[in-house]
Amino acid sequence: MSSYIRDRARFLAAAKSAGVSAHSEFECPSLGPDGEKLYMDVVYFGAVNGDLPSDQNILVLSSAVHGNEYGPEVQIELLENGFTSRVPKGVGVCMIFCVNPSGRAWGERTDHDNIDVNRAGGLPESFIPKPDCSKYDSLLYPQSWSADAAEAIEDRIRKDKDFAKAIIGGQYHNPQGLLYGGQPGECWSINTLKDICESFLSRADRVAMIDTHTGAPVPYMEGEIYYSSNADDAVVAKIRKWYGADVGTIQATGGYEMFSEDVTVFGAMRRFLPPSVFFIPVVMEMGTGFSADRSLVIMAAANYYRQNSGIRWQEDESMCEIRYDFLELFAPDDPCFEGAMYCRIATMCRSAVLGLASCALL
Repeated sequence: MSSYIRDRARFLAAAKSAGVSAHSEFECPSLGPDGEKLYMDVVYFGAVNGDLPSDQNILVLSSAVHGNEYGPEVQIELLENGFTSRVPKGVGVCMIFCVNPSGRAWGERTDHDNIDVNRAGGLPESFIPKPDCSKYDSLLYPQSWSADAAEAIEDRIRKDKDFAKAIIGGQYHNPQGLLYGGQPGECWSINTLKDICESFLSRADRVAMIDTHTGAPVPYMEGEIYYSSNADDAVVAKIRKWYGADVGTIQATGGYEMFSEDVTVFGAMRRFLPPSVFFIPVVMEMGTGFSADRSLVIMAAANYYRQNSGIRWQEDESMCEIRYDFLELFAPDDPCFEGAMYCRIATMCRSAVLGLASCALL
């Protein structure tokens, strides 16, 4: 039995025990490594009218936008530890389990079409190929992978300040390449999130969202919270009141000057929700201790083997070293890391539901 199957069964069992009010499963068009069906699951806790949420204040907690990152485990623990039973009346909790189920099942960052879901949420004009990305193709996609290929990437990062910025922002010209954002309307996960916004969230007055990620180039076990640079003053005020005055934008805090939040999951959801919904989204990134240049090298190596050895490349024992680095980059096998991630997200969820509850009293 794959870890995806075990985790999903545990999540659904925990949701049932916690008294889930509504549940929808969205079947992914691809299958898992054992031929199993894959799903994006949505569970809701709170007031419902029929099968539809009726709370005016909702917290959304999403996981596995990048399938191999640590995050679904936190949702399971929150449910098993009784988090939803302590949420104030008038506030609903919506958990989106495995936004990218194919990536989760196969242990990949990307989905079944090699799409980076967090680069696939933009408007049609966002999907235009960028010349500043394609000029690096020969470096990122060598004929063979070697220590020299890795060193060449690291050397370019050190010498060319525009290199990492161009790559991090995503690319739209190479379907087999790194951080590929797909084409307009192509990404199944983004299309499914649109359905979720319409059915679960569109009738609310306020929707807060915490999108969990791991692997940021920040110190080990440090969690950084980002909000959109497009957020208006009222949204920023709520975010800093709930999560701390030091919270910054993705660009300012993450250093991703060329990263457009419009192509991200919460950029897409902001457009999917009616203008009447006051949307308060943040990203929580937990650092795994890898530098930006080392992270990019590991991702390039994994991409090379995936494209040249097939989707089951991680099962090849000759690739154990890069497989180990790829796993540790996004989900370290360390109870201390797992505990830190849980505590960070649990604290944020508590702050968000209390903040939403206070809004409901106004």
